[in-house]
Amino acid sequence: DWYLNGWILYSFFTISNFLLFLFQLIIIDNTENPYGWLISFGFIYIINATIPTVFLQSKDSNSAVNLDNIWYIPTILVLIVITIQTINLEFQVTSAVLNKLGYIEKPKQKSWYLIDKRFFDWYVQDGGNINRLRLEFVPKNKWVDVIPSAMLKPYYEYENSVYGYLAWNLGDTKIICPENVDITKPIDVSNDIHKCLMIKADYLQPLPKIK
Repeated sequence: DWYLNGWILYSFFTISNFLLFLFQLIIIDNTENPYGWLISFGFIYIINATIPTVFLQSKDSNSAVNLDNIWYIPTILVLIVITIQTINLEFQVTSAVLNKLGYIEKPKQKSWYLIDKRFFDWYVQDGGNINRLRLEFVPKNKWVDVIPSAMLKPYYEYENSVYGYLAWNLGDTKIICPENVDITKPIDVSNDIHKCLMIKADYLQPLPKIK
């Protein structure tokens, strides 16, 4: 029974570490300072690994750590980490989950798209300036003197091309934003969200990746 309880304990702690690892993938991929959290997660892993190891190595069942008194430790650790991260990252945890599901993209996932000319016709009729619009949707810091770089070829080859990422990629309506507009940062949303375009899904087509 003691060995069985020990392995059950070890399995429970292993599962809790696995849950922490999954949450870590989301957090580290969506935080500007991942190194501090790597250290924190590493410390928690050590704690979770040490407790069941001590339990299993103790040959005296009377001196072994009582299983009933320590099973809750990994559960508390998981809850603490999730709570702290959820508070610190505000809605970034939610946006990370949506990104993994493919419902939204992040600025680093930017690429070239073709917009149906019917949208441009409507945009002009509504008082918009297509040239000014397209200049918002170009790769930043990619201008190379007179000769365009490879990244800018679609801008010259397609009059209806734009460069950005899909801030919303679900349903019949999509939202595309320039790469320098990060809607995951609440401070910038009020100032830059007007640069994004809300387009029917049928009006937007991705271009092949440039090699």
